[in-house]
Amino acid sequence: MARHQDSCEICQRIEACRRGTHPGLVAELDTGYVVLGDSQHWPGYALLLARHPVTELHELPAAVRARHLADVALLAEAVGRACAPHKLNVESLGNLVHHLHWHVFPRRADEPDPRAPVWGQMPQGAAAEAARLDARRHAGLKRALAEALDALAGPGSEQALDRRRVATGAWMALRERGAGPVVLLVHGFPLTGALWEPVARRLVDAGHRVLAPDLRGFGQSRGDPAQTLATHADDLVALLDALAIEGPVAWVGFSMGGYVALEAWRRHRGRVGALALVDTQAGADDEKGRAGREALARRVEAEGSVVVADAMLPRLFGPAAPPDLAEEWRGRMRAADPAAVAAALRAMGARPDSRGDLPGIAVPVTVVVGAEDRITPPALARAMAGAIPGALLREVPGAGHMAPVEQPQAVAEALLEGLARPRP
Repeated sequence: MARHQDSCEICQRIEACRRGTHPGLVAELDTGYVVLGDSQHWPGYALLLARHPVTELHELPAAVRARHLADVALLAEAVGRACAPHKLNVESLGNLVHHLHWHVFPRRADEPDPRAPVWGQMPQGAAAEAARLDARRHAGLKRALAEALDALAGPGSEQALDRRRVATGAWMALRERGAGPVVLLVHGFPLTGALWEPVARRLVDAGHRVLAPDLRGFGQSRGDPAQTLATHADDLVALLDALAIEGPVAWVGFSMGGYVALEAWRRHRGRVGALALVDTQAGADDEKGRAGREALARRVEAEGSVVVADAMLPRLFGPAAPPDLAEEWRGRMRAADPAAVAAALRAMGARPDSRGDLPGIAVPVTVVVGAEDRITPPALARAMAGAIPGALLREVPGAGHMAPVEQPQAVAEALLEGLARPRP
């Protein structure tokens, strides 16, 4: 059987998607990238480029294979919704390019020969040039397909975000809105900046400019997996530089994002004007905790991010959270890149103990915790707030570890209360 090529056209296209430079990029799905085809002779013709560099479908791990086929079906349905074809042709060929990818052609009943295969009808010469993909000319098609994907995939899906190459070498995907004092929202593990959506809306309404990036390797951000949490802190400062934000800003860190925010205080305290530590802790892992993270990282590398989702989900939410909320976030966690997840597990296991730094924090600090948090319980939040001069502590009734998702308005109000406070 053919083997994956060292010089692979699909890998090159995927790299362009990761960098945000592919002119036909529509969306990133769980197992690959959706792009418009090079020829739009059939308007809406799209491809799914498999994230895993395999030649054949059966070479994918079983769990990934099932999710990949679900993505194929999702793309086909989205093309059908966006283009209203007479019939869809869905094909995986690759006789010349040995990297798994799928073609979805919207066929029409009024074609000259609707029974003929598409490959025998590819236009030539001037007709081929007229049908060539053009990012500006086909922007409406991209938008329609992206909207169809969003509608079908549900709350966990996003269109391609703006990406910026920053000085640390990462490509940082960013959600940005509002005007006013800057608030940088740092998501937890193994999630994305989409976590903050309802909280961000309230902060914007209150007059803040809100930045909610995806950390390196998560969501739509790209870069070599971060081996330390300091790398994430450095990436975020580099993102602020790229946005020409020079002064100190408010850092809001949830869970692992709290560890990153504390790293920022240690490494870049001139860029930290306020801190909010949400459902997080200042202590380091003990030997047992580090060993557990290493074991889980190895399982992720072998089996995919689903093992993290299954391990974390029972403790993430408070007892009052609706079951469909938990299922939604299971899907989001399963979509995380396994390499980034494994690296983050090891980085969290190796993080320093920040408790000794707490008394020296000289900016306004807000500590927020779900009253039902079983991962970083309220007792840890109380101890952390008690060690920071002038810290504000707010417990969110009825919320578990995912307080920003379970009770976003309560979390947002606590953050706004803390942001309004003067320096201690």
